Amino acid sequence: FATAGQYQNLGTASGHTAGTASCPGTTVSDSDYSHYLGVCEDQSPSILIEKATNGHDADVAPGPEIDVGDPVEWTYEVTNTGDVTLEGIVVSDNQGVSVSCSATSLAPGTSMTCAGSGFAIVGQYQNLGTVTGTSSGPAYCPGTTVSDSDYSHYWGNEDSGDQGCTPGYWKNHLDSWSPTGYSPGQSVPSVFSEAAAYPEAAAASLLDALNFGGGGGVEGAVRILLRASVAGLLDAAHPGVAYPRTPASVISDVNAALASGDRDTMLALKDGIDADNNLGCPLN
Repeated sequence: FATAGQYQNLGTASGHTAGTASCPGTTVSDSDYSHYLGVCEDQSPSILIEKATNGHDADVAPGPEIDVGDPVEWTYEVTNTGDVTLEGIVVSDNQGVSVSCSATSLAPGTSMTCAGSGFAIVGQYQNLGTVTGTSSGPAYCPGTTVSDSDYSHYWGNEDSGDQGCTPGYWKNHLDSWSPTGYSPGQSVPSVFSEAAAYPEAAAASLLDALNFGGGGGVEGAVRILLRASVAGLLDAAHPGVAYPRTPASVISDVNAALASGDRDTMLALKDGIDADNNLGCPLN
């Protein structure tokens, strides 16, 4: 059977003349090359992706307006626009959005819709969805990889910052930590550097701090402040929480209060952060 590409083979014939006992025969031979070019069946593989944000085909900025912290749903409609079945289809997103699809192959002319989700962050947002697939065919004809990409956008409206989750929420919902960039086992001084001056705080993890109690004196104020502040930091860092403070301001304010060594200063800051932590938690 024909194989793909240039093929060459060589045919050789040989024979031996008859002879006698006194005059042995002679062997003669000849060769001749032959060639063919094996071409795969004509195919035109192609693929198309159309990406949308909350139902809007927002190819150009700014896209739909979405309040910070509100859910964002992305859809990725993938269509086999060629004339051959595509296998190994993968859809990816350049912003790290996890994309799920119902299939990995598409017959010619068929489509499927893949999906991803997240929470709106402040300002202009852009992400790029990309699909790749490989045309199928017989073993002797390797497939061709095709791809397509499509941008989508939204504008994240910064609202009044009227959301916040309590220390109790964060210590009981460790699965919500990941989007913040912080981890339960991370040390307190790695975030609030001035906590290193207080032995109990210096040895504590962020999760430990959420379980701190109160107490008198400066050490008690440190515990009270850090319990509220770790929750405030996680609120500020989570893209799904419209918190009135930024991570940088929480860290800066807490370090200043800890450096003061003054109980009243620490408790005053704690009261403000605690009030923000009780604005209402939008997370599950």
